[in-house]
Amino acid sequence: MADMELEHTDVDVALNAILGSMVKQGYLSEVKHMILLSVEGNNQEKADKMCKRLEKEVDNCLQSLLGKGKVYAQSIQSNDQIGEQAKKYGITPGKVIFIQEILEENPQLDFATLAKMPMSELEKYVDHEEEDIEDDKPEESQKENIENEATDRKEEIKEEQEEEQEELNEELEEEETDTEETSEESEEEEE
Repeated sequence: MADMELEHTDVDVALNAILGSMVKQGYLSEVKHMILLSVEGNNQEKADKMCKRLEKEVDNCLQSLLGKGKVYAQSIQSNDQIGEQAKKYGITPGKVIFIQEILEENPQLDFATLAKMPMSELEKYVDHEEEDIEDDKPEESQKENIENEATDRKEEIKEEQEEEQEELNEELEEEETDTEETSEESEEEEE
């Protein structure tokens, strides 16, 4: 990702490029599908709006690339102390703030230990009251959603198979045409 030149690039384009690269390089996968998104700015209102917008975009990208994903989005205000902690533990200021919030709810935990953990492990310490609205639906609705998603996926697979079959048929027709032309040329040469 170091060779990506994204300066002065549209934020949505840059975001898609970064996430695509993260999937390609194995940083994101069906197992590792969580992102901590931290937006920092001098204008808190603008930072909050940008954070919400980017959260939706990242979520859409994760769904598109992996079929699932979890985005922890936060609008932050860093300071020297946070910067020093980030440098000391080799993490981002956003992760420092995220860990501090975990420690507020779980004071028995140790910052240094949490700083070494990937997001997938940190998630178990996060208050899940903020879960997606879908998680609050009754079991029947969740079952229907799963069935609908399965049906949609089956239809997508069927369409993909039909397209592949059409391509194969076209290739076969081209080969038959080439064979017929070769046979006709051979017959003409014999005459």
